[in-house]
Amino acid sequence: MELIISGRSEGLAAASAINDFFIREGTAMYVLQTHLKLLQMPSLPFHALGIYIEALDHTKPSSSPITVQPQKKLVGSRSGQSQKMYELTIGNGYYQLDAPARRAAICSAFVSIAESLDAEFPSADGRALADRIRSVAQTNAAVVA
Repeated sequence: MELIISGRSEGLAAASAINDFFIREGTAMYVLQTHLKLLQMPSLPFHALGIYIEALDHTKPSSSPITVQPQKKLVGSRSGQSQKMYELTIGNGYYQLDAPARRAAICSAFVSIAESLDAEFPSADGRALADRIRSVAQTNAAVVA
């Protein structure tokens, strides 16, 4: 299973927020990518998990630190394989959080993705993928607890 990250931000504050999601050693996203590389999920109709991150700047209103929206259809990836895409919007409330609370918000977003996968793909592979994502979220949340 491949993890494909893309996104955009507006302004310095938004760029800082989106930077928390970059795949660098020690981040929750890095751990998730590492775990997904180990998985082979032949029964799922996609070969990659795509996460598109958009960070709003301070001037745009939002009600929560991070919202998660699954795309309705599978989309093609750069390699021509299909991917299940999730859109994460980092809102204004994210900028006011301290580092542990930001990490908790990221982990909460991962749990939302796992719940969505569980509901949409109730096969053994779908559950295994969702469980792996939950495990990454719980492990990373425990680091700050």
